[in-house]
Amino acid sequence: MKHLVIEVSTSSVKLMLKDSIIGETRISIYPFRDISANGGTMDVIILTAGLRESFHSFCPGDYDAVSIVTTWHNLMVTDENMVPVSPLYLWNYTGAGDIAEELKKDSSFSQYFYSVTGCQISSTYPFFKMMKLMREGEYVTPSKRCFFMGYGSYLNYMLTGRFVTTPSLPSGSGLMDNEKCSYSSWLLGLLGISEGQLPHVEDSMSFGITGGESCRMLGIREGIPLIYAIPDGASNQLGSKAFSKGIMTLSVGTSGAMRLHVEERLRDIGSGLWCYRSPAGILAGAATSGACNCTEWFRSTYFDETPSFDWLESSTDSNVPVFLPFIFGERSPRWRNAPPSGFMELEEDTDKRAMYEAVQRGILYNLYECFERMKSACGDPEEIRLSGGISNSRKWTQMCADIFGHELLLEDTRNASVEGAYNLMRMILEGKDIKAEERPSSVPIYPDMKMHDVYMKDMERYRRYVEE
Repeated sequence: MKHLVIEVSTSSVKLMLKDSIIGETRISIYPFRDISANGGTMDVIILTAGLRESFHSFCPGDYDAVSIVTTWHNLMVTDENMVPVSPLYLWNYTGAGDIAEELKKDSSFSQYFYSVTGCQISSTYPFFKMMKLMREGEYVTPSKRCFFMGYGSYLNYMLTGRFVTTPSLPSGSGLMDNEKCSYSSWLLGLLGISEGQLPHVEDSMSFGITGGESCRMLGIREGIPLIYAIPDGASNQLGSKAFSKGIMTLSVGTSGAMRLHVEERLRDIGSGLWCYRSPAGILAGAATSGACNCTEWFRSTYFDETPSFDWLESSTDSNVPVFLPFIFGERSPRWRNAPPSGFMELEEDTDKRAMYEAVQRGILYNLYECFERMKSACGDPEEIRLSGGISNSRKWTQMCADIFGHELLLEDTRNASVEGAYNLMRMILEGKDIKAEERPSSVPIYPDMKMHDVYMKDMERYRRYVEE
């Protein structure tokens, strides 16, 4: 059986073809050339054209099944004919920040919103983006019939002709009652829209059948199963086979995230955590806006010629400043619209390599704050499985273990999200019990508890500035 996985992120298209008959896997990544996510938006037409070009480069084939992976929290608007009329608003779009801050002042609304949706009060979520569009009348007026969706649901429609989704994607929208796995009539009423303007929510194990012009355009055979789009965070869990409530995944890539399956939904908004749905159950977690994007920001901002990571990590200077990693905004655990960010305690003669170490520390201190909240709400995890761009640096991964004070299992999971979509296909179409299968191999990183104490003392400086 030839299974194709399509992953569309904010920077590229990743395509994976698995042939289970001959045991061959082929993966290609196609960075977007004529599109960027500046300002937290992307052009849907250009994005879709980039997807089409990626398929043509990959070479269309006679696939037997297709799966889709996209990101959580994005939003687009189409007209009544499903033609896009807005850009794609991404998770880092901050245009609805003022609305979120206004609503956050109402503590009873905030707590009830969280208890229903599992989402924090933040412009990250489509609910607040939609409220902004409705207030401003941009793309949306009472006389116009329009539809709201994420890009994954748009691809579901394009490839099957059905305007549908499964619970995992809308569980991160701020529109869904995550207890009932259906849209909240209370929230739709606040927006003044009907359920018919949103993708129909089907069961997590449902799938569609390909058909239509878009399939022919991409070279996908009509009449084959299509596993509806799931978000990359949920798919990562499936790729790492992290189903047990004791197994936490920690990814430090462009942004940061930690996730853990739990038996019961979180109810207290004060935790600073989120609580969504995955195809495997209830997923609690935290997400940070700053991670490897901050290290790249530092390299491009403070140097005319980009230095190597080896040189940046060669500092022996003990005079390390403080870095607040909110250059690209803040999510967990405080979800502030305009947090302080950048360097503190910077001196004229501070070595740039010491500044780089401050960036690495600041990113991990923010994640450690989230880890403290996760332990408080969900208990101590039995395992922490680490992945992402951080894995390219032995020094940074060791720093992560030392700061967390916990053994980390370093996974080679560069393709965890597409592998997760493949695992979901096996669960749905083949009835496989992937929970019983062996988890991906990993390398243990043991913490130095003396260094943990050093970092905890240093983190007091970080806390002082971040809580001002």
